[in-house]
Amino acid sequence: MIFLDSISDKRLAPYCSLKERSGSIDDACFVVEGRLVVEQLLSSHYKVQSVLVSDNLADEFHCRVGADIPVLVLPKAMISELVGYPFHRGVLACGTRKPSLDIRSIDWTTIPLALAAIGVTEKENVGSMMRSAAALGVQHFLFDAATIDPLSRRAIRVSMGAALKLNLVEFGNLQDDLIWLQKEAGVRVLATSPDSTSTSLNVFQRDSRPMLLMVGYEATGLPREIQNLASESVCIPMHLGTDSLNVAVATAIFLYQLRRPEFSSLTT
Repeated sequence: MIFLDSISDKRLAPYCSLKERSGSIDDACFVVEGRLVVEQLLSSHYKVQSVLVSDNLADEFHCRVGADIPVLVLPKAMISELVGYPFHRGVLACGTRKPSLDIRSIDWTTIPLALAAIGVTEKENVGSMMRSAAALGVQHFLFDAATIDPLSRRAIRVSMGAALKLNLVEFGNLQDDLIWLQKEAGVRVLATSPDSTSTSLNVFQRDSRPMLLMVGYEATGLPREIQNLASESVCIPMHLGTDSLNVAVATAIFLYQLRRPEFSSLTT
């Protein structure tokens, strides 16, 4: 354990002013907070740079953390001053980012269903989507440059650490990648859209192709040019004049329905 008495210590730099920092996928590291998510990071495939704990939790985390990971200890009030907001969770940790997987290096024949977020800007929605994906066995989460960083502190926390279990894949050129997925990898790219021309989930028929489900920006959905690049569009049948759902809620419904035949086969 390393007991510190100043928030100016350079080893604390990753944790400084967290509330003011939006985070970026170009950052070398990311920060998680809270017992559950820190434990998820410690057991994940990400390298852990350090763990920061309040002094009352020092002994507990000293026993949990490997000898090769620095455990930094600060008084609780100083942690709040360091991060820039009242901090009550007691523990944070800093992990090292990994390079995004290359879409063209993935064996798509082994992936029944993947999820892609296009222009989704709310951290809470991205976090909830990743949690649903993990719960439903969807292991690949694709995102474009307009989507919020999946490893932002808030997104990871809302995902309850599920973000750390997924394969994160950033699109290069979105339109080129979508064309390649269909023509070269044989992926069935599904655009979510409430348009009357979309296939309702209750009549959608799966085939042998791997699927990529695309969901879009909270307010306006997928751009028309992206919808036009998809293999087809799908929608959720709705009642009582409802024309849309929160993107995270809709994503969970889509993923469950698209995965349901596999779940059914496991129970028979």
